[in-house]
Amino acid sequence: MVRKFAITLHKGGVGKTTTTTNLAGVLAEKGKRVLLIDCDSQGDLSSVFLDDHEKLPHTVADLFADTGILAEDLICPTPFANISIIPADRRLERFERTYDFKHQELTRCLTDAIAEVADAFDYVLMDTATRPHLTGYAALVACDVAIIPLEAARFSFRSVASIRNYVELESDARSLNPDMEIRYFLSKCRKNKVHDACRQALAQILGTPALLKTEIPDSAAINTALHLRKPLALHSIRSKPAEAYRQLIKELLEVTHERTRADATAA
Repeated sequence: MVRKFAITLHKGGVGKTTTTTNLAGVLAEKGKRVLLIDCDSQGDLSSVFLDDHEKLPHTVADLFADTGILAEDLICPTPFANISIIPADRRLERFERTYDFKHQELTRCLTDAIAEVADAFDYVLMDTATRPHLTGYAALVACDVAIIPLEAARFSFRSVASIRNYVELESDARSLNPDMEIRYFLSKCRKNKVHDACRQALAQILGTPALLKTEIPDSAAINTALHLRKPLALHSIRSKPAEAYRQLIKELLEVTHERTRADATAA
């Protein structure tokens, strides 16, 4: 059964694309077949894994435009074994409306596309944009777990407001995807008193189960790997942050295993 993660938060600079790239790397090194779906018209994830993705005749925009092109025909191989991608391009901007998108039929287009190719992959990772609109909402509707990266260094009451606004949107998406889970984790961490205070405050706001134990350390190795357009686990195999991403995916898989057990019990 394919497992589906949406890496999302309607706030820029928190590391959504970095997280997506590096989770793909740790899954690929385990021999898992990974499909990436770029849901952001900026195409940052696409630019990591593909050359000249803007010149491709068809991208994820075709799913939202309902052009009739099959999902399997949008999948591109990458230089890395076990990682494929459905890229994005600027045509996706047509669907990035920030209003009146929650009840469109297209909210299920990613769900349907993944179902078409589910047998070919073990995991699907969806990277979303920084604003709430149709493409990111469709990723929430399609996912098993929404993964939210947070930075303790940028934590503030304004961040809490952004999180709460996100949770409201996530609650709306549950009407179409009632079993969706949501998990948060801290990235770019530096151990100090500020970090410890932020983690404690976030645990109180979000709840201990929702805030994962794994933290991604602030490391130049992460930026270097991204600059070289490589997942960290395939670039700096034994580095401390690579091991942190391995622990992060382990925690996330526990969430999906719990869901699978719950579904089996219900049946």
